[in-house]
Amino acid sequence: MFFLYKDIYKGLITFEFKGVPELMQVHIFKGEKYEGEVQESEEMKPQWYKINDIPYESMWKDDKFWLPMLLRGECFHGYFLFEGDSVILENRLTEVSGEELREKQKNLINFPLE
Repeated sequence: MFFLYKDIYKGLITFEFKGVPELMQVHIFKGEKYEGEVQESEEMKPQWYKINDIPYESMWKDDKFWLPMLLRGECFHGYFLFEGDSVILENRLTEVSGEELREKQKNLINFPLE
């Protein structure tokens, strides 16, 4: 069992995959405290790294764009258009205030970003 405490809403990203009609919207939280044991999943094997050693080359291609923003404590929203799983055709990331981010969350119908 895993419990995340003191989670802070930091990002909202819309993902589009060329040829797939559905959009995927991902809400990103920064956790400052947790209890329990992190478990491996189908998509992820949890590992700990020093910030300067994060292996972006073996992660999703978009991670290198938004993860540094999260680690700096910034709030952001963005859009990524992929062809397949590894080619980014288009991307936009914007730093916003926490208030602007919460407003974007309320108005999800307005995505993707213009």
